[in-house]
Amino acid sequence: MVVDELDMLILGELSLNPKVTFRDLARKAMVDQRTVAKRVESMEKDGALKFTVSIDWSKIGVGAMAYVGSSTTIGEKTIANFLEYVRGDPRVVQAFETIGAHQYVLRVLEEDLPRLRETVLRELEPLTAELTTSVATLSVKDPGDFKFLRYLRETRFPRTRTYEWGESQVSA
Repeated sequence: MVVDELDMLILGELSLNPKVTFRDLARKAMVDQRTVAKRVESMEKDGALKFTVSIDWSKIGVGAMAYVGSSTTIGEKTIANFLEYVRGDPRVVQAFETIGAHQYVLRVLEEDLPRLRETVLRELEPLTAELTTSVATLSVKDPGDFKFLRYLRETRFPRTRTYEWGESQVSA
């Protein structure tokens, strides 16, 4: 999907406030509300825009979040067993195949550290050739979609619109 400056503006505003109305977006973008609605619908249909809920797990009693790096031994059966476990265990909330130090990186949640060690990590050990764990203790930067979208907009479309989107909500 090719996005233009209006799409970037809509994505930026939605990343700051997913509940913003099409009317408010249209006013900020200086376009018709139907144009905004069509653009949002198109970006959703193409998969460029997905509305999700962000949960602060620590606020509901989940005390352990870890990033687990793993590599499997060579062999389709070994990889298949590993992927079956990763895809089937609800505590593995995100998983990536990577290029780098580890073949896979997983984000794992559990109620506490002892339970994380005794369950997920113990269950993963026989499925991997190497397993390393880093426990996240403090977020030092929240997801920054808006700032990256602003960067893309400024580099792809240098100051063609007068509206400075997001300035009232986010400082540089």
